[in-house]
Amino acid sequence: MIVKDEFSKFFLNINNIIYATFIQDGYILCVFGPFLSDYKNNDASVFTNCLCKNQQDILNWLHKDDVIIADRGFRDAVPTVKQFGYEIIMPSFINRKKQFTREEANHTRLVTKVRWVIESGIV
Repeated sequence: MIVKDEFSKFFLNINNIIYATFIQDGYILCVFGPFLSDYKNNDASVFTNCLCKNQQDILNWLHKDDVIIADRGFRDAVPTVKQFGYEIIMPSFINRKKQFTREEANHTRLVTKVRWVIESGIV
C-alpha cells in the first residue's frame, strides 16, 4: 500500500494554517491544526510532531510496508520517519550539480507523477 502523507496547507487567515493528510486515492485521513503560520511550523516539523505524539492515532493507520511519498519540504522529517521504520520517498536534490543524472531525473519524475494525483484533487 502506498501512503501519500501530503500535508496540504489551507490558510484560515494570515496567521493560521491547517494541514490535511491524504492517501493516494484522494481520501482525507485527517486534518491537523490550526498551527501558527511561522518558521517553526513548516511541513517537516508538523509531520514530525504528528508522528512523535501519535496525533489522531496516525501510527495505527500506517503499516510497516507503507511508503510515505513527500515533497522536498519534508526533508527534515526523513530521520524521524525512518526511525519509526517507514520508507519515505521524495524528489531528488540537485546538490550543487548542474543537472540530475538520468536515474535521478527519472526518479524525480516518478515521485512527482504519484504526488500529482493527490495535489491535483485538492486545488
